[in-house]
Amino acid sequence: MHPGRTYQRHERHHLLRRAKLAAATAASAVVLAGGTLLAGAPAARADSITVTPTAPLLYTFTQFSVSGTVTEPIGSDNDGFVDVAFNGGFVGSTAEDLDTGAFSGTFSVPQPGDESGGVPGCGANTVTVTTETDGGTSIPVGSVTITARCAGITVNPGVVGNQQLPATFHVTPQNFPLPGGFTLSVDGTPQNFSTATDGGLDITASPSCGTHQVVLSQTFNEQVISAAAQITVKCPQITLTPAAIPLASQPAVVLVTGSQFHASQPVTISVDGTAAGSGVTDAGGNFSLPVTARGLDCSAHQVTASEQPSTGGPAFLFSATATLQVTGCTKTLRIDPSVLQPGELTHVTGTGFAPGVPVTLTWQLPGGGPTLLGTKTVTAGSDGGVGAFFLVLPHDLLGARQLVATQGAAKLSADAIVDGGPMQPAAGGRLVYRR
Repeated sequence: MHPGRTYQRHERHHLLRRAKLAAATAASAVVLAGGTLLAGAPAARADSITVTPTAPLLYTFTQFSVSGTVTEPIGSDNDGFVDVAFNGGFVGSTAEDLDTGAFSGTFSVPQPGDESGGVPGCGANTVTVTTETDGGTSIPVGSVTITARCAGITVNPGVVGNQQLPATFHVTPQNFPLPGGFTLSVDGTPQNFSTATDGGLDITASPSCGTHQVVLSQTFNEQVISAAAQITVKCPQITLTPAAIPLASQPAVVLVTGSQFHASQPVTISVDGTAAGSGVTDAGGNFSLPVTARGLDCSAHQVTASEQPSTGGPAFLFSATATLQVTGCTKTLRIDPSVLQPGELTHVTGTGFAPGVPVTLTWQLPGGGPTLLGTKTVTAGSDGGVGAFFLVLPHDLLGARQLVATQGAAKLSADAIVDGGPMQPAAGGRLVYRR
């Protein structure tokens, strides 16, 4: 304790003690009982402390008041002062009423650099009350907590996915000294904002993947008051193990590993739009699910992980895609002969198709023209190959055409010519072909 304050307190204690003893003697009730002089006993009182304010704004918190009572018999040897400390630092004394034990006083809140220490901080601050007997013995009375309110902000939404960007973030200030005059930044870069009807601030931004710091600042009494909060941009992604499978290895198990999804959210895995598996993300938004790849041709296939709706879940559902490549084959389509006549069969062979999946054969005019007569469906073998005989219908169109093999989204074509053979005139100027 500071020497000067200790001396002042002792001087006040000494003066008050003399006045207190005199008043206590006059106030004591004296009665005779059977010739015996009895001193009147004081009433017992419970200690109590009241501190105001209890929840001040830190930046305007300069004084507080303390009042209450202490249990102290009249005429005792106590010095008659109550000492008050703030966060352990002595801030002053107040005289105790000699008759009731009541005390009250107003004290300045310590500030940085104050010799008493005990400066206020955000949250809980403790006011401690003690009395002293002669000789300097401290007797605790009790303590009360003052909760200092400090500036803060909330940002909503606090988590977004990159598929939602650009997004509007609503920043709500709390416990700032003034209602306006704000500066807003994200990762240190000032942001333009608009003021909402509720006093909050709206910014529209497209932050990169990861965590970003939002800071709201205000100048008050030449002091910069600021508060920070974080926003997180998640970038859902999946990886495939393996990312490529040989055609002949199907059916094959592929492990789909996801990250940066919502926590504890149902997820469905699809391959080229067909459901292939499902599961639930863990608390970190991760998952690892095996799916079986079967019937895929030699091409790139889209594997998609999509969050599914759930009770109490997020309104915006994340998804991510990755490419599964089927390798180890070459796509071909051949016809023999490639020059044929109406009603004649041609031998069709092909490779690189999805094993066990139907392949549709059709005729069409070159360059994606209209479909001509005739169709046939064959099933690709385990090696992805097809083989079949396909017919040019009698009386069909002559000239160039294409044979098209279709399996899902995959298409292959081979060129052909339909030749009518020797021609001869016929009635009506029409040409007919010998068969």
